[in-house]
Amino acid sequence: MESEAARLKTFTEWPHAATPNCKCTPKAMAEAGFYLAPVPPKAIDRVICHSCGIELVDWIPSDIPSVEHLRFSPDCKFMNQQMDSSDPAKSLFVQQLILSSVSEPIACLVEQNLPEVQSGSYAPSSRSDDATLLW
Repeated sequence: MESEAARLKTFTEWPHAATPNCKCTPKAMAEAGFYLAPVPPKAIDRVICHSCGIELVDWIPSDIPSVEHLRFSPDCKFMNQQMDSSDPAKSLFVQQLILSSVSEPIACLVEQNLPEVQSGSYAPSSRSDDATLLW
């Protein structure tokens, strides 16, 4: 199942395929390294990563496959290759997915006294403790 095309073929019976505005499309699932491995009747949307073997179920339309994969399996070799810093486009794409999946950007809270940072790479948070939010 290492081929994205082979993984995509497993989603012919994806239960969320006709869900409007669903972010967990068959294509997005396959791109995130998943193949469909349903266990009826309860886990009809069970997917498994071809690399790390993580199994995820109970998808909702707002779930972004890459984000969920990283959240539950941050050490997945496949996902870490997708975020390889030598390919800025992939890294930026995954970062944008992560930021778009939360209601307010959360990355790293640090002390307010920061070393010099390029303009635009941080912004003050609305937290009462005046921490700074980096992204």
